[in-house]
Amino acid sequence: MPADELRIAVPPGATGLDAEARGLDALLNRLCYRRLARYAQATGPTGELVADPPHLVPELAEGWRVLDGGRRVVVTLRPGVRSAAGNELTAEDVVWSWRRAIALRDVGKWVARIGSIWDPEAVSAPARYEVEFRPRAANPSLLQQLTRATPAIIDSVEARRHASGEDPWASGWLAGHAAGFGAYRLESLTPWSEAVLVAGDGPQPAFGRVRVLFVPGASRRRELLLAGEVDLLPRIDPRERALLDGARGVRVSHAPSGAHLMLMMNCRRPPFDRREVRQAVCYAVPYERILEEVYLGSAWPWRGPLASTTPMASEAGWPYRHDPARARELLEGAGHGEGLSTALFFGASSEAHRRAAGIVAESLAAVGIEIALEPMDGATFWAGARYHRAYPMLLYESMHQVPDPYYALVHDYYPGPMGLINCGQYESDEVARLVDAIEGEPEPAARERLVHRAERRIVADAPNAQLAQPAFLAALRDDLDGFSWAPDGVPQAELLSRRPA
Repeated sequence: MPADELRIAVPPGATGLDAEARGLDALLNRLCYRRLARYAQATGPTGELVADPPHLVPELAEGWRVLDGGRRVVVTLRPGVRSAAGNELTAEDVVWSWRRAIALRDVGKWVARIGSIWDPEAVSAPARYEVEFRPRAANPSLLQQLTRATPAIIDSVEARRHASGEDPWASGWLAGHAAGFGAYRLESLTPWSEAVLVAGDGPQPAFGRVRVLFVPGASRRRELLLAGEVDLLPRIDPRERALLDGARGVRVSHAPSGAHLMLMMNCRRPPFDRREVRQAVCYAVPYERILEEVYLGSAWPWRGPLASTTPMASEAGWPYRHDPARARELLEGAGHGEGLSTALFFGASSEAHRRAAGIVAESLAAVGIEIALEPMDGATFWAGARYHRAYPMLLYESMHQVPDPYYALVHDYYPGPMGLINCGQYESDEVARLVDAIEGEPEPAARERLVHRAERRIVADAPNAQLAQPAFLAALRDDLDGFSWAPDGVPQAELLSRRPA
């Protein structure tokens, strides 16, 4: 293997490059598109390098100024940055990219709104290398949204060459072509085979070439890693960790993540419209058993509405533990002393979710809640959970890609479409008012008080049983240096290097 070539093995799948389109390959997007900022690094509890929120370092940006108490943020771009097409990054590229994301009404629009940018005209270019954001509130979350894959910063000069009246944002072309200012440019892409990328014209990473191999079968990917034919498996599961731990020439990286597995209950449908029933479910779940039997120790307990990686998250006052007697008492008080029955839906493609569903069903049956397990194909389950929200109970795993309390509270508990993963349709006027106040509160101590008030209300209402926080898991050759975990879990290849033999 060439010393300056990094090889990454991943399962075959979508190979789209546009962050605003279905079928995105997050790894390819990360390689080809730099962000305005990224998180500073710190050593995490497992000894791995992890994000250090909310501390940011510039990437495409050179710096930023927060003005007018947070109602204006001016980002200064690094001059001389060029795209794969050779065009220089300017503020107009950033403005076009953000307005594109808002116009296309997908994840980028949601990200912009989490940063309090609701009006596309609130992003402007007062100077060639200056971008001005004018959020509707003094929201500290705005700067953290600059770390996201979307709105991707696109070479608007090149993209506009491929736009048309029917496709003014060049979505058709950008789905299969990279027009970013990334550390790498795409040289070739063969679905189900490989993608080859070479370093761009900016600061040169240690690896001048990246080869992404699309390899069916986890066992074959492990063989390639053990043989030294690939450097990195960016995502492995707990059972693979057990197989690779201690293997010669390989190390397994694990660290806390913003991933979280929830047992969601539909708060608008009987019997889960009764808070006591939801609380009973939370007491009936055997959390430690799920951590041990499903995740084999590769997950952390989750004792609060917010993931433990979120600043200001608190476990204070968390009452729920495996207590079948308390669960039966609550069911009796809710008029279900004779028991009840319902269905639990989950995505059939996940072995972890299948095993967790079986444990949950067994434990709920022990307190008088009979569960019919309903495994579903991934696409149908996802659409039903995210958009139709018709399931009485569901297992849902999500990822917080921004470790920020406002982001997390909106993401999981806000009503309406802004509540992206509020699949159980939880609605609390008090929580909504608190979240609205958090959006516009820049003072950290006051913000934290509001966050804790919202947490206490959510804990009492028990919309979900918080089952586990699965760890980030990757396997890599032990001569690879600089590996770190970004909140989205996507490898930052430009930070990696190979230690000399």
